[in-house]
Amino acid sequence: MAVITAQQIKAARGLLDWGQEELATAAGLGVKTVRNLEGGGRSPQSLDAVRRAIEQAGVAFIGEIGVKRRDDQVRVIRGRCAPEEFGDIVAGVMARAPALTGGEMLYAGRSLDLLARAFGVGHFAERTLADFLEPLGQLRCLIAEPPSLLAQAAFWPGLACRLTNENEIGPTAYLNFGDQAAEIRRESCGAVWFVVFDLVATTVEFRRHFSGVWGGAAALPGLASVRAASKPKRAAQIAHLVVTEDENVSFAAKAL
Repeated sequence: MAVITAQQIKAARGLLDWGQEELATAAGLGVKTVRNLEGGGRSPQSLDAVRRAIEQAGVAFIGEIGVKRRDDQVRVIRGRCAPEEFGDIVAGVMARAPALTGGEMLYAGRSLDLLARAFGVGHFAERTLADFLEPLGQLRCLIAEPPSLLAQAAFWPGLACRLTNENEIGPTAYLNFGDQAAEIRRESCGAVWFVVFDLVATTVEFRRHFSGVWGGAAALPGLASVRAASKPKRAAQIAHLVVTEDENVSFAAKAL
């Protein structure tokens, strides 16, 4: 049996809405012992007690990365490899998504950079993000923070983005993909982790929320003709936005 990790213990507590005290009680351990395990302690007996308590509460461990509820197919993915694991899940689901949702992904969050970090990319403008997401299908984004011109220059044909306020988006970012959905959360240290829902009701609820906000949000360009990866003199350019009557925005770039 694989040894569970500190990140999995924390993720399981979050899924169960347990504090360290509740876990300690359920496992028959002291709070100090639980705190030590979550700090990286490796006592086999204590880890086994924690595993049994968590599994008896209805949570299963997934490899050395994640946890999920047995009954409602909710997984928590946390740790250093979380973005890579999340990317694999999204790619796998979207491979069969056209038959489910027309191959469309829906993202709602404060910024596009948070979406980028969810896939292990530092900034939205980095070409590696488009290379990964563009083949997966259409992507619509609702954000509260206006993207930079450099980020807009990284837009691809299948991406549409609109601006709204944070109250409309809600406190937690999410991504709908195929028949699944995920909340994208951040630690105080900036690390990203995920709660992935393989539940039709949850996916439908996120989609309903997104559709309700999308109609009243302000349009952004669907495609920019200037991309950072293909313009070595990008820093010496000015992008001029031309807004047409139908609210589509086109780019014209002029070198200084």
